[in-house]
Amino acid sequence: MSANSSLSGLSRILIEELALLRDFIAALKSEQDLLVGGEIDSLTPILEEKGRLAAELGQRIARRNQALSSAGMESEKASMAVWLAGQPAATQAGWEAILSLAKEARLMNEINGNLIKTRMQNNQQALAVLQAASNQVLLYGKDGQQLSGSGGRHFGAA
Repeated sequence: MSANSSLSGLSRILIEELALLRDFIAALKSEQDLLVGGEIDSLTPILEEKGRLAAELGQRIARRNQALSSAGMESEKASMAVWLAGQPAATQAGWEAILSLAKEARLMNEINGNLIKTRMQNNQQALAVLQAASNQVLLYGKDGQQLSGSGGRHFGAA
């Protein structure tokens, strides 16, 4: 197979990759909005969509790399530069958009991960406070004063 026939579908692959990347960023934005708004129960469909898009993006990237490899091109970055040099300006702009959107997606995904991490830490702290409070049952005597010691039952004890 010649280099030209191996690379003939590369422009179409880039167009598909760019569209998927835009959809992926939209899913990341929706995820971020839900995380910031505390709408955790609404995340499942977004996460499923994000996973589907990530898998499709991975397939397109693999197809792009396979096309380059089939044409005898070794390094993706250098190969893309060589191939792009002979392509229309719109194709070159599309590749630059892919690179830019990939950086944006990486950053958004990192931000969303930090939002999730922060929410998990807050939940763990709240749970620790509740557990500590349940271990320190406050008992009061007939006079309304707090009793010292642990002469009473614990929550959950029969």
